[in-house]
Amino acid sequence: MKRVIIYITAILCISSSANAKDITSACAMSPSAITAGESLKYEAFFQWGALYIDGADLETTVTNSSHRGINSYKIFATAQTIKTAKTFYQLKDTFSVEVDARTMEPLYYFEHDVERKWECYYYYNFFPLPDGMSVDARKEVVSSNETLTHVQTYKECCPMDVLTLLYRIRCFDIESLKTGDKIWFDNYMFGGDNLPACITYIKTEKIKLRRGAEVEAMKFQFSTAVEGTLFSKKNPVYIWIETAPAHRIVHAESKLTIGYVKMDILINN
Repeated sequence: MKRVIIYITAILCISSSANAKDITSACAMSPSAITAGESLKYEAFFQWGALYIDGADLETTVTNSSHRGINSYKIFATAQTIKTAKTFYQLKDTFSVEVDARTMEPLYYFEHDVERKWECYYYYNFFPLPDGMSVDARKEVVSSNETLTHVQTYKECCPMDVLTLLYRIRCFDIESLKTGDKIWFDNYMFGGDNLPACITYIKTEKIKLRRGAEVEAMKFQFSTAVEGTLFSKKNPVYIWIETAPAHRIVHAESKLTIGYVKMDILINN
């Protein structure tokens, strides 16, 4: 469940209409939907028919900051399992991200991942280049007292951490999309090659959240170009982005063998 909650990335994009477009996200983009002072709360849960089982609480905040002398937004996020889910799966993750306040390009990523028998720190330093991105990354595995490093320069693409990716999606001009259109982004995961990811627009609809609120939102399938351990063609991940100017992600879900794992924004925040 942790990967579904935190990454919300997937596999092959859905079939598109004959007029659908493939759109590549530029490295630099306007931070049109990110605001200092924003605080969002989410609840993740399992659903089997009318039965709900609480899974995890998530919270994100945005503040003005500065990193390496660059005006930036600092995005701080936490995720932890609660109640029933905590008895069979313990998770507590803390994230801190710095993005350029002018271009939304990633500058820094930190994650502290604590599970029942696992503890790890991730540190990524991103250095935007005119023709790509340089990444200097470190991974410290506390449980095995192991430190790994990864340094690489990527050309003609802009790899970024997953938290930055989710905020950049909110800043894209999604109102202009047509059914089947795909927006491609570049995703960085420690020690790996650049992993292209896309969101495919399906439709706009009213979605009803668990607590009863109804939100007009654009439905997308979130996908990556490579089959992985997290997602499959059989159980893709879908996200809903509100049509309101803030473009908050209001809902996400993926089907399990029995039931669904879902995530809702707490709408009064």
